[in-house]
Amino acid sequence: MRKTMLWLMLVTLGMAFTLVACAPEPAPGEASTPTPTPTPTPGPPEPEATATPTPAISGPQPSATAPPSPTETPPPCPNYELQIDYYQLMEIEAGPLRDEITYSGVIPFTADLTTDPPELRGNAQLQVGGEGAAGECTWQHIGTTDATLTGNLVTDESGERKLHVHLDILWEEHKIVGTSGECSGAILGGLTAPVDTEAEQELPYEDGFKVTWPVGFPGAPLSGESSWTLHILCDE
Repeated sequence: MRKTMLWLMLVTLGMAFTLVACAPEPAPGEASTPTPTPTPTPGPPEPEATATPTPAISGPQPSATAPPSPTETPPPCPNYELQIDYYQLMEIEAGPLRDEITYSGVIPFTADLTTDPPELRGNAQLQVGGEGAAGECTWQHIGTTDATLTGNLVTDESGERKLHVHLDILWEEHKIVGTSGECSGAILGGLTAPVDTEAEQELPYEDGFKVTWPVGFPGAPLSGESSWTLHILCDE
């Protein structure tokens, strides 16, 4: 009986070894039992990053300045020039007499922006010229004459600026000198004079604006013209 039991045990062990040796390997794609991953041991905490403070800037800081509004009207210019050109011709057939008179030059003037409305003031000496003849006598107009400019810079109801200009010419200072005939070398006084020794015009606030008007009056043997040209001496 013992021999039989021993023989059965040996047979059973042999079959077990045969089953283990012949066990099939897992097919491709089949999940295998995962190998457990060791849990890492936490280390000491890393130091937190701190921001570097920005150094304060000492002293006054510039303030932002708003640009001027495009619709804002700039103040008027305080400095101007007025170009004066005057020409007068008198012709009388009965004499006969013919006389030309000219005066020209530039009058610098200013606008006093502290007054309301701003007052205009300026003066200059204008150059006198021209010549004439009566019979055998001829002459020339020479010298200078003083000119005084006054007025106001105003703004009308529509917001347009205008210059009201008044001009006085002190004609007494010029000379008429004889150049030939019986009046050669003589100083002739009171022979002829310009008819426009005082004038007033309204000029628009416009650089280069020129106004021209005829010289004389109805029934007089006169012709010619007078002109003023405005120059605004500011860049706007």
